[in-house]
This record gives sequence, structure tokens and C-alpha cells, in this order.
Amino acid sequence: MKAFWSVLSRGSLARDYAVAGLVFCVLAVFGVQVIVHLIDSMRQNVRVQQATLPQPRDEVRNYQISRSVLDDTVVTGSIGKGGQGRPVILDPCTGTVKKN
Repeated sequence: MKAFWSVLSRGSLARDYAVAGLVFCVLAVFGVQVIVHLIDSMRQNVRVQQATLPQPRDEVRNYQISRSVLDDTVVTGSIGKGGQGRPVILDPCTGTVKKN
């Protein structure tokens, strides 16, 4: 410990770095405290407004869901001919029978 104090007491580079480090630590603590105080003061100035939504009325809604036939991924319209093994395939856009 005596050697440490003797190095710091002499005019050396170690003493300069020790003093600079101590000053840096004090300034860092002071800077953090200033930033915390600034954030707290800004937090007090902010007003929080809450939006309230009216409750929906319990009404019966009449609506209809319509889908495009072009969005359909299921094969539409295979109607079997009575007794024949070959089905009739309908065109989903026009509703007419497709020719094979």
C-alpha cells in the first residue's frame, strides 16, 4: 500500500491517470443524475389521455358474405350423369359444362 501511495505522490503518469479517472467517475455520476432528473421532469409534464370507446349496441346485423369463385381452391361442380361413369365438370366462372 505504501508503494501505491508513493507512486501517486510523485509527479508521475500514474498519478495523472488516477486523477483523470476519479474526475471522470465523478462527472459520470453527476451526468447520470442530471439525465434521471430531466426524464422525471419530462414525465411530469406529459398528460396521458385515455380514449373510451362506446359499447356496441346489441342489434341484429343483416349482412351477407360473398366470395369470388376465382378464390375458390376446391374443385367446383362435378355432377355425375345419371348412370354414366363420367362426371360433368362445370366451369366455375360461367357455370357451363366444360368440354374435355
